[in-house]
Amino acid sequence: MSGNNSSIVQKLVSVFILWCMVAGGVFSLVAVQIGGADNSSSPEPMFVPATINSYEELIDAGIYNADYSITIAAGGTLKIVNSTLNFPQDVNTDYSLIVNSGSLILENSTITTGATPQALWDPTFTIELDQASLTMTRNSALAFPGWLNVTDTDAYINDSWITSVYPTDMIYSDWADNFPTLILPDIDDRDWWAGTEYMNDALDDAPIMSFADCDDVTIADSRIDELYEDEDMIVPVLNTVIIPTTLNPGSSGTGAIGDVTTEDANHYLLSAALETISVGGFVTGFDDTNYNVLGVELFVIYNNYNYSYEAINWTHNMFSYGVPGIVTDTDSFLVQQNQTNDVIGSDDIYDDIFSFSRISQLNVNFTNWDDDVSPAGTDDFNVDLIQLNVSYVPVYSDYFNRIMVDNTEMSIIKRSLWWDWRSFE
Repeated sequence: MSGNNSSIVQKLVSVFILWCMVAGGVFSLVAVQIGGADNSSSPEPMFVPATINSYEELIDAGIYNADYSITIAAGGTLKIVNSTLNFPQDVNTDYSLIVNSGSLILENSTITTGATPQALWDPTFTIELDQASLTMTRNSALAFPGWLNVTDTDAYINDSWITSVYPTDMIYSDWADNFPTLILPDIDDRDWWAGTEYMNDALDDAPIMSFADCDDVTIADSRIDELYEDEDMIVPVLNTVIIPTTLNPGSSGTGAIGDVTTEDANHYLLSAALETISVGGFVTGFDDTNYNVLGVELFVIYNNYNYSYEAINWTHNMFSYGVPGIVTDTDSFLVQQNQTNDVIGSDDIYDDIFSFSRISQLNVNFTNWDDDVSPAGTDDFNVDLIQLNVSYVPVYSDYFNRIMVDNTEMSIIKRSLWWDWRSFE
């Protein structure tokens, strides 16, 4: 009897286990179906800790809103799998993701600032990694304008995308289909981000990227879009003064180059007819790739006591300028007669000298045409200062469209990259 009871109990236990296995499969299937049945409404965002120290935090299969900054430190790891981590910033907040001696891992996941509506939206964001590890695989994305600063960190980016909150270059439309966790904001419904101070242009910019002191950075089978810039921004106009450094051959007056580089009591003297000063060597320190010249003024200080050129020669009494092989000698301003005190002469020469490369090759010339030999000294012409007043702006790419690389070993393999290199020694 007891043997029969034991057999019955064993059969009941077996049936119960089988039922549990079947029911568990049914419940699992129901959960998946619920999660995927209606894609028209996003699930409620889930929670991720603000500080992750000395342990691994796994967030999986969901949308996570972090309305705060996140710090990973002391060997901690944030592993994001099949998920979207969104930072809903507004103009009053300044969030960041800081990884210091920790690890950030993305697998089929996205970090962005545009996945959920946010009033007074600020899409810009910062990720900083220092003595850390960054891994992005399986169609992962960083999608925000702002900054990605990587220092003394190993980085592996494979089958991934660094882009904006709203990529608009749709040559990669099928590329975007491979990134299911990249949730694009509904920018047509402007009510939810009305009042933002940021131009639409910022929405299609990837972060500025900087790599410094990194031993191992690999970017493979990945895409990096145009880096952060704002075509509508007002770039400050900068000004510089450029002075000559050489007296050119043919200079026949009395003096040295130093006499015309500062406004003082020293002058370069042209004391007779056809004596000439020609200066060059305008060292700029700028290049045409990174800077645009907006204006060039030839600025001269001189005096010519009792100088009264003859009518036949007065049209020659002008400063001239030229660039050998590019700009033939061109008359500039006409000097005035009988100037007892130092006076200023100036002329806008931008139409011919419109770049730093031309400025660096520029020559400025003046010949004393006064052939009046009596009384003595009445034909003297004294040049006190020759300089160029230049206004310019940095080219956008110099500030915004670069990846900064300093003391870093980086491998680029089968990639699509829309940026320029800038390396610092």
